[in-house]
Order: sequence, then C-alpha cells, then structure tokens
Amino acid sequence: MLMVERMEDLNLSDLDEMGKMNANLARPKMPEFNDNQLRPARFSHIVLQTNNLKPMVDFYMNVVGCKAVWEAPIGAFLTFDDEHHRVLIIENPTLKAKQKNRNGMVHFAFLFDSLEDLNTAYKRIRDEENIVPAYCENHGFQIGYYYLDPDGNECELGCDVFENHDQLNEYFASGLFNTQPVGMKFNPDYVSELIDEGVDPKHIMENKTYKDVYEPVSFKQLIDEGAMPWFAPYLIKIKNFFNKADSK
Repeated sequence: MLMVERMEDLNLSDLDEMGKMNANLARPKMPEFNDNQLRPARFSHIVLQTNNLKPMVDFYMNVVGCKAVWEAPIGAFLTFDDEHHRVLIIENPTLKAKQKNRNGMVHFAFLFDSLEDLNTAYKRIRDEENIVPAYCENHGFQIGYYYLDPDGNECELGCDVFENHDQLNEYFASGLFNTQPVGMKFNPDYVSELIDEGVDPKHIMENKTYKDVYEPVSFKQLIDEGAMPWFAPYLIKIKNFFNKADSK
C-alpha cells in the first residue's frame, strides 16, 4: 500500500474518518506519581523573543491580564499571580518573521477555574480590546479559546471540563477522546448567550447536542487558514500507521 506524503492525498476533512483511525489506539489515562523521584514543584514561566516588543507586551497585559513586574526597552517581566514572572518578553531587533514549518512549541495555555470565568474574560477582551479568538474548541476534557498574539504565537485561554482525575479518566476510558481527538468547534458568542440565559455551564461543556454551538472540526479548513500548521504532518503520520497495519 502506498504511503501518504501530501495533505491533498489524505481525504480527511471530517471527524468520522479521523475517529475510525483513532478508535483502536491506546486510550489516555492520568499517571500516578507515587514513587520517590524528585520532580519540579510547579511550572514557572515562558520566554518569548520578539522584534515587536510593545504590541506583544500590550497583548499579554490586555488578553491574559498580566501586569508588569519590570518593563524596559529591552524586555518585560509579566505576571498574573504571585509568581515574579509568568511571561518574559525579550526584544531582539534582528529576528525574522516566524516560519510555520519549524520545530518547537505549538501553543501555550492559561486556564481559568470555570467556564463562567473564561466567558467573562472572553467578553472583556472582545468588547474592550476588540480581540477575538482565531478559533474555539471543546476538546471533551478541556475548553480552549485560541488567540494569536502580534507575532502569531498561539495563546490559549481555557478551562477544564472535569473536576477531578477520576472523572477525567472515566472520560478517557469511554473512548470518546479517541473518536474525537481534536474536538468540536463552537461559536463563543452563542456559548456566552447560553450562560447569560442561565444554562448550566457544566451542561454546555459536556453536551455535544447543541447544533448551533458545536460542529466537527474541519481539519483541512483549519490547516488552510494557518490555525493548525502542525496538524497536517500528524494526520499523514497516523494515516500511514494504519496503512501499514492494514497491509500486514
């Protein structure tokens, strides 16, 4: 069987085909850390370099809600809690534009405690800053609003769906993650309307029957729009994995 080399050869524009391919893969499960190995106490910060310092600092202040611990012409220490810096932005005027096809980070995420808080932040950013997400997804276990900063870095604001690891592992064991590995797109304005109408946010997060809210992600559309440049190689890799299995 021929191996797939190009996105055009995949014919994977809907979740059904992707779900069929993923259904037999191993299901996720949260690990237990009950050994004696010493591990970090927490994740501390990210560092971004830019030739566009002020717009970048403004973005993380206005969208993430950071404040400056230290700000200078060469960079800024930004934080949104009691950590001395969560985001460090460094000015480097020699930098070139970011390339899509490269090794490295896809995105980073900042989580809120609830969908209500996430929605409140979304409305503030939309109304006061005139900034909206590039796309929004319900991943089944987490909700994500994906923003692009001035340099094109993907910055996610989100919240968890489940309250504890037992609920999360139950979801993973159900196989739903395998059949919908990316999730469902949704309209954040409609989700906001449902919350304002008093619909239980937990019901909104877990219920995929709102036809006006959730729709299968079109992988090809997201890739074509540049929102998920990393996903086409993944699709090719997993398609070839099953092609090899079928040929045995």
